Order: sequence, then C-alpha cells, then structure tokens
Amino acid sequence: MKNTYSFPITICLLFFLAFSWQKATAQTTLVAGDIAITGYLGFGASVTPDQFSFVLLRNIAANTAIKFTDRGWGTDNVFSALAGESTVTWTATTALSAGVEVKIEGLTATLAGAGNPGTVSGTALSLSANGDQVLAYQGADASPTFISGIHSNVYTTANLDPTTTTAAAWDALTAANATFNSSALPTGLTTGVNAIWIGTQGSISSEKDNARFVCAGDLSTVASIKALIYNQSNWITSDGDPAGFTLPTACNYISALPVHLVRFFGTNNAMKAALSWTAENETNFSHYELERSIDGYKFNIIATVNYAGHTGSNSYTYNDVSAFINGDKTIYYRLKSVDNDGKFEYSNIVNITNTRKGEVGVYPNPVEGELHINGLLQNTSYTIKNTDGKIIQTGNVESNQRINVSSLPTGLYYIYIDNQALKFVKQ
Repeated sequence: MKNTYSFPITICLLFFLAFSWQKATAQTTLVAGDIAITGYLGFGASVTPDQFSFVLLRNIAANTAIKFTDRGWGTDNVFSALAGESTVTWTATTALSAGVEVKIEGLTATLAGAGNPGTVSGTALSLSANGDQVLAYQGADASPTFISGIHSNVYTTANLDPTTTTAAAWDALTAANATFNSSALPTGLTTGVNAIWIGTQGSISSEKDNARFVCAGDLSTVASIKALIYNQSNWITSDGDPAGFTLPTACNYISALPVHLVRFFGTNNAMKAALSWTAENETNFSHYELERSIDGYKFNIIATVNYAGHTGSNSYTYNDVSAFINGDKTIYYRLKSVDNDGKFEYSNIVNITNTRKGEVGVYPNPVEGELHINGLLQNTSYTIKNTDGKIIQTGNVESNQRINVSSLPTGLYYIYIDNQALKFVKQ
C-alpha cells in the first residue's frame, strides 16, 4: 500500500534538520576590540611549532569562529598572496566567557586553565624570526572584519628597506608589493586601541622574535585591559630561545570584567510595576539590588535578586505589587549590580506612571525603538508631530500598547493621544 504521508513527513524532516543546523552553527559576530592578542612565540629551540595567545573581551556563543593569519594586509585592502603564509580557523566548541585566554600552538588550542577551548583547522602559522604579524578577523577574505592584530616587523628606508614602519600605518605597502614580513595596518584597526606594534620606528634592533604581555596594572575593566595590552611598555620581548617565556600569559582577566547590563525596563501591569532586565558577563557576580523612588532622587532598596548562575545571557523579572499603594503618580526605579568583591554599578532610571485615573503616560523617554503607552484600555489612534507642528506619523496603538518610532530622526516630538499631548525625545 502506498504511504500517502511520506512527502509531508520528508518536508517536516528537512525543515527540522535545517532548523537544527542553523541553531547548531549560530555564532557570535565580533567587532574590533572584542579580543586582544596577548603574545607570540616565533623563534627558539623550545618553540616548535610557533604559537600565539589571545584573550576574549566579550562572551561568545558555541561555534563562534575566528580566523588568524600571518599574511600581510595591503593598503589596497587585499591580503598578500605570498607562498608560505597561512591561515588557521579557531572554533569554540562551547560558549566561553569574557576573560578566557586561549593559546594556539600549531593546530592545537589550549586554555590558561583546564578545559578544551575549541578546535583549530587550516595550516599552522610559521612566524618569521625577521618580523611578522598575526591578524585576527571574521568573514570572507575578500571583505574581512578585523578584530585585533599584532605586528613585529621593523623596516626603515635608511637600511634600504622598501618602506619605514610606523605605529600609525605599519609597513604601508600594497599587497602586490608586500614582503614575507610586511603588513599595512588592517582596515578598522588602530595601533594602541585594538592593535599593537612591537617595534621602534627606525630601529632594526627593536624587531623581536618573541613577545608577551605582562600581568601588571589595573585589570578591573575592559577599557583598562585594552589600554594595558595595547601599550608596548607592558610587554616583554626576546630574541632567540625565550627561556621561561610561556604562553598563555595566565593573567587574571576573568575576575576583572564587570556585568554588562543589556536592558532594564518596566511597565505598569494592572497597577503593578513589572521590572525586567537582561545581563551578560556575570562572572564573579553576586546579586542585584532593585531600588525605588517617588521623586527620582532618593532611592530605597525594595528587593534583592540573586545571580541566575548561568553563563552567557540571563534575563530577570520582578513585580512590585506595592508600587502605587500610596497613590503616587509616577514611581522611579534603578538597578544596582553588585560583584562578589563589592564593586557595583547603577543602571539607567526607568519611570512608571500610575494610570488608575485614566491618565496617559509614555516611556522610555528618551526612546530609541518602541514607545510604550500607559493608561489606554483599548486601541486608540495617535498622531506624532515635530516641533514645527508637522505631522510625522499616525496610526493606532497596538494591542501591546507600543508604538514603533525607530524610523524617526533624532529630536523632540509631541504625541497626541486620548485628548492629551505628550512630549518625548527620539535619540
């Protein structure tokens, strides 16, 4: 008997496999400064194969891939095509937190601590003893997004070299004129900000075979970590065999990185203040303290919310059932993020309006994407005008009492709704 269900079952199976593949291959898209290269070993009897290390400066998802190459980048925005230069791709096998430091030695990846940080594919880098580079990027080679870079070549025309290396431009040669050691500063990177040059302009002797960041200074924020790593005075270097010179650096980056509060907002839900927030980077984290105020200046703690205990992104909610018990028109809230070491940081302030008397309120103000409406019992028409009285947008308030204003230019506006004119700022 013919099975009349085989076709739809096949379609469902293909859809499931496609969805599973998409979910399994999702990765974190990185930008310049999201990692920092912390060292390289390119020459010495104990250096076989060559190696380099880097530290994550943001949380990443499993399957995130980063390419590393010793190919030079040209001023014409093309990689050099010289034989003998290569690229490896490191892929995280699990989600990793900011502060994790990874060493790549040949085609093997290891952590400063225990555990497997991922896989390495491609052709192992062979770093020249006469200057070279390691460039980190994502995307296609024809249009890469550079994330970090380190350069150790030192050219000078006084030594009959084709150019003079500088911190601002590195070797500044086109891909066609590149040598095995040279590279222009990659597009999107800046020396001292998200890239580093190990050398001194005009000094051939400053070209070093091996270099490593030293664990010294204030590592309490991402900004201070970058400032230290991308400052050449915080590095040690060597020529020849680097005795006692190991990677990764094993600096204690991880405990220094603060919580990153992605979003904190609130709504009036049946005369209860419903607060929600999302956070990342909760390593070495203790708890949140939710604070309330009736004037926006003097705040009191109303609740303590403990860390969810999961890596990656966490979401939290809290309902303040006593928000408007005293008949206050507007209540203000802020969030205090507290680390295990006692360090803390405050969030933005959100305000929630008492709508019991039918008053209409809008928030957040200023607003970027969606303008929330309080005090409407059903869908209502609205009109938005600019300060010249020109109608910019009209429509009906959606069932979730939100209006999308993301397309509005930055500026001051008035929304006319339910016989009231309310002012808001689009940022």
